Amino acid sequence: FIQKKKHIFPLFYFPKLPFQMGCVSSTSDAGKNVFIVYAHPESKSFVAGMKDHAVNILTEQGFNVQISDLYKMKFNPILSEKDFPHRQNKSYLSIPMEQRNNATNNSYPSDIRDEIDKLNWADYVLFFYPIWWGGQPAILKGWMERVFSPGVVYDFGG
Repeated sequence: FIQKKKHIFPLFYFPKLPFQMGCVSSTSDAGKNVFIVYAHPESKSFVAGMKDHAVNILTEQGFNVQISDLYKMKFNPILSEKDFPHRQNKSYLSIPMEQRNNATNNSYPSDIRDEIDKLNWADYVLFFYPIWWGGQPAILKGWMERVFSPGVVYDFGG
């Protein structure tokens, strides 16, 4: 959680090495970049209100905020062979292998590259979405499958 004054926001934190959660200087932009991934089709929803409130509080406190509004962007949630323009194995599609190949060769499609750039820029990542049928909306699940790839947000080595 980020807690400032009386405002608490749940967050998904991607640490930059060395792990320094909470090291935010009020005199610099170090540690003050927040990327918000918003997944709700209704701009007047409770979730939209929470996102807007978070943006207002964060900007008032000097944070830099970028938002990906997945529905407004018409983000394509479908992971497919089109995501791999320079396939390593053209006869069999192994998603993890091809995602690692994209990372190694920096050969992502532009929509994925844009989201990866935002992740790399961010010190904190916040997700705002409703719980539908016990989980996140399909558009967010697809965003995670396409953007959270080996060599970007995790690596098992080899």
